[in-house]
Amino acid sequence: MKKLFALLTLCVMVTGIVQPARVSAAELPENEAENLPEEYVEYDFEAGGTQNFEVADEDGEEVEIVIEELPGMARVAKGTYKISKTHKGVWTVGFYVDVSANRIVKAYGKFYKAIKGSICETTLVKNSDAQATLSFRHKYGNHTGRRSVIVKIVNKKFRVVKL
Repeated sequence: MKKLFALLTLCVMVTGIVQPARVSAAELPENEAENLPEEYVEYDFEAGGTQNFEVADEDGEEVEIVIEELPGMARVAKGTYKISKTHKGVWTVGFYVDVSANRIVKAYGKFYKAIKGSICETTLVKNSDAQATLSFRHKYGNHTGRRSVIVKIVNKKFRVVKL
């Protein structure tokens, strides 16, 4: 009888009747959250110029990410780039990064504009030679949400995480 019960329980779990719990990165300890796969857009340094991406954020809202190579700068991961993220009709945030030898040398010049509500607690950090993060809080009515723009250099390409 115990074997039959164990077999039945296993079959139920395998067929998906018992759904596994979903856990977001925010609910995991910091070291485990880093290992989760991330969704991102990727800027092609070889093509250069301005590249636009329209994606859904973590709440399913449409956002636009724009990476712009500033004029007069050399291509192939060397120069100055403007990174911006826009939640259409709500807010725009961004910053500049200087890149040399496929490394982020400097992250600076954060900017933001709230069309609805307000933006506060903005923080721009160069986390490493390969990552910079702009974090901010958007307040609108009774809702306050923490957002960020994370840019990484991976395999000689810019990646902007879709958060």
